[in-house]
Amino acid sequence: MRLATTRLLFSHWDRLRGERAAPVRGDIDPAHLRNFLADVFMLDAKPWQEGRIRLAGTRICALFGHELKGQRLPELWFESERAEVSRLVGAVTGGMHGLVASLTGETGQGRELDLEMLLLPVRPNASSQCGAIGSFAAVALPSWFGVDAITALSTRTIRMIERRPRVQSSFGRFTPAPEPRSRPGEHLIVLPGGKS
Repeated sequence: MRLATTRLLFSHWDRLRGERAAPVRGDIDPAHLRNFLADVFMLDAKPWQEGRIRLAGTRICALFGHELKGQRLPELWFESERAEVSRLVGAVTGGMHGLVASLTGETGQGRELDLEMLLLPVRPNASSQCGAIGSFAAVALPSWFGVDAITALSTRTIRMIERRPRVQSSFGRFTPAPEPRSRPGEHLIVLPGGKS
């Protein structure tokens, strides 16, 4: 996670979930996200489904040049990548794993913008089927912001965030399990997401 918005949202989400796989929708209070709410979006989704954008922050909508409410998240990508994005979103909503991705946004006039996306599971409650919370963040807003809009995304890298199990020590305290090791040739990197 390179960008401050990504780290702030992950930290908030991690604090809310505690020992659970993910927080419930009722745990999330937009007032606690006010410093970066313009970069946050939420999905309504049933487990293992991609769902639709429930709400999107003002800066995200300005980047894409229109209101995103009701749109399927994979529709923001080039058509050739949508099936894979849909599968990954399903893994977040059903498998309770988060992901962080490095993306390139392409505008109608051929400009490009590097973005970082975070997508984290949110368990539904009685009043909501919200399946995920996420963010889109750029290092800096480009000079063309508000004039030229992103028409499609492409993915450079995706890293899954897996909850690191905790093991009970002989002193009765919980400690993180050993770090997972990546194997040569793997395309995904598992990032530990448990509290230290």
